Amino acid sequence: MKRPVSLLLALTALVLWATPNPAALAADKVLAIGDSWGYAIPEPLNTHFDTHGHADWDVLNLAVPGGTADAYANDAAGVLTATQTILAATPSIEVVLISLGGNDLWPNYLSQGAAIFTAIENDLRVVVNAILGVRPDVDIVFTGYDILKFDKSNECLLFAYNFFGVVLPWEVSPLFIEIGNRQAAIDADYPEVTYLNLFGTGQGNPGSPNILEWSPSAYVADDNLDCLHLSSSGYTKFTLEIYCQTFAPRFGQSCTAGPWGAASVAGTGEPSGDLSVRGGLALLLTVPLAAVLLWRRRVAHRTRR
Repeated sequence: MKRPVSLLLALTALVLWATPNPAALAADKVLAIGDSWGYAIPEPLNTHFDTHGHADWDVLNLAVPGGTADAYANDAAGVLTATQTILAATPSIEVVLISLGGNDLWPNYLSQGAAIFTAIENDLRVVVNAILGVRPDVDIVFTGYDILKFDKSNECLLFAYNFFGVVLPWEVSPLFIEIGNRQAAIDADYPEVTYLNLFGTGQGNPGSPNILEWSPSAYVADDNLDCLHLSSSGYTKFTLEIYCQTFAPRFGQSCTAGPWGAASVAGTGEPSGDLSVRGGLALLLTVPLAAVLLWRRRVAHRTRR
């Protein structure tokens, strides 16, 4: 598959940037890799760490908006090698979050059909093996996706029809859910891997989506041309569920998620309060090189103190 020039530029910039500096990376305990959903996760997740009393936990953001499982598995521009290099140089990293597969689906489904899901699963297994090859001690978490809302605009309905041949929620959503099923299959084969079924989080039922309906409007991006991402508050809610399922148990906390980012977390003595994303997030379908260079500001090492 021919990869977009913007993606290759992004991957090349990542490899050039990702020369490890052990002293600078010493605080990182979580690594996020993958696509634009992976790129959107670290900032609100860091906010959840802060709010729940774990400001010493940082997420290093090496995700590439527009990234594909195919590009990672084939080490396009050395992106998988860069990931391995960072992991080998940063023993403090305990968890690797992976968001991949969505960008492989939408341009390839009509031409490949169900075969694209097998290709995605095979590519993800390559990525998992590469990570465990250098860091067999890390936990790998597939963060997956959630139900979207293609009926929010004519443009998004046209997008769905052009790339999937269907437009109704019970036709489109199962395609993304099948990516989760393939990640769950990998989970079953690797004790180090966990798949988080977060479909339905926006509807208020994580793991039990109603495929007859789209996610609510406030949960998804309000840009009528952005058919594939959540709103800032949506990602705050989505990452709260990641926190509750993945990290709260590590900290001896129990987590009761409420609507729109409000939560009660036992064990900290603190309610989560307002968990809005700091400064918002630029969620892009493709990435100009300038956006990638902003990574030098290190989303993971934002000013906290």
